[in-house]
Amino acid sequence: MKAKEKTCERPPVRKTVKQPVTVTVEDGRIRVDQERLVLSVSGNQEAAWRCRTGTLEIRFTPNPKTQPFATNSFRAPKGGVALSGVPDRRRVSDTPYNYLLIVTQPDGTFIRQDLSVLITK
Repeated sequence: MKAKEKTCERPPVRKTVKQPVTVTVEDGRIRVDQERLVLSVSGNQEAAWRCRTGTLEIRFTPNPKTQPFATNSFRAPKGGVALSGVPDRRRVSDTPYNYLLIVTQPDGTFIRQDLSVLITK
């Protein structure tokens, strides 16, 4: 009698959906194409911030109870993309999460703006 071959089946991997957020600097001010960013955990969405005019930094409060992602800050070089990763379902609440967006321009000056993201389950 032949022994059954064991196969190790991996669960299907859900594709992450990138929600693009384009950041520009005009007249010394930050412009964001999505002033009110909304991400869905069930939709497997993550933010994909991009700035072609300078380096980009996104900072959430460093308290794990008040920020929805695995880490509280994200960075991208000029023209690069900062990916948030899919929010942690256990940390998501119905209130918006505030974050600070900082663009460092080629001359070394930086501009900052307070924004928020709403995350749905």
